[in-house]
Amino acid sequence: MTVRPDAATELERLHHGATPLVVLNVWDVFSAKIAERAGARCIGTTSAAVARALGYEDGELMPRPEMIAAVARIASATKLPVTADLEAGYGATPDDVAETVRLALESGVVGFNIEDGYTAAQRRDRKAPLRQLSEQVERLRAARAACDRAGVPDVVINARVDVFVREVGPPEARVDLTLERAAAYVAAGARCIFPIMVRDRAAIGELVKGIAAPMNVLALPGLPSLRERADLGVRRVSGGGGGHRQAMAAAEQAARAVLGDGDLTALWTTP
Repeated sequence: MTVRPDAATELERLHHGATPLVVLNVWDVFSAKIAERAGARCIGTTSAAVARALGYEDGELMPRPEMIAAVARIASATKLPVTADLEAGYGATPDDVAETVRLALESGVVGFNIEDGYTAAQRRDRKAPLRQLSEQVERLRAARAACDRAGVPDVVINARVDVFVREVGPPEARVDLTLERAAAYVAAGARCIFPIMVRDRAAIGELVKGIAAPMNVLALPGLPSLRERADLGVRRVSGGGGGHRQAMAAAEQAARAVLGDGDLTALWTTP
């Protein structure tokens, strides 16, 4: 598949619409088709579910070629813009990140997440939960340069800030820490900022006001409704691994009904 500059422009436009862009995160072609039939305006992937569907755990434990192949299958099956979870960029250096981005763009992806926390494999040898700010800036610059070289300048780099999910610093300092990183990431070429696991309504409001780019939040239980998030200024809401968890829970429920209760109809009854 070739690069899709028009789809990139459409995805970028969707981040500035009248209502927040809801991204349903999928893991294979069939789940992408479900999202499309349900009315999704774009398709996102979730690294955890893609990895588990292929027999791996999350955290770049799945080899890059397998991740790219999975994303390519999804992108080839839909006309909607596809944004991929590229985790931390699959590599130690900015050049490694640029190569991952190039491969993703050539697979048909027109947006992607890059996180600033160390992956599961990398955390074994590091005490710091996040990369140094200057290092992450260089990785994002390399990603943006790869987009420009590929002729897809409107690609939405969704820069994930892991301050909240890694519980970096005292709780009262996390908004400021996130704002510092967000400003640097936008300057490096990010088009959206994703402070994953931020839950507090007041913190969301402060971040929206302080970030000079659309902000993405994760759909978590107990968070403000979609309407309230729109009122706060949130521009993108991601489902993360929620859809995959729901699907697997339904499959397990049916399996237990069949094997435990002998209820064969459970295989054909929608929960």
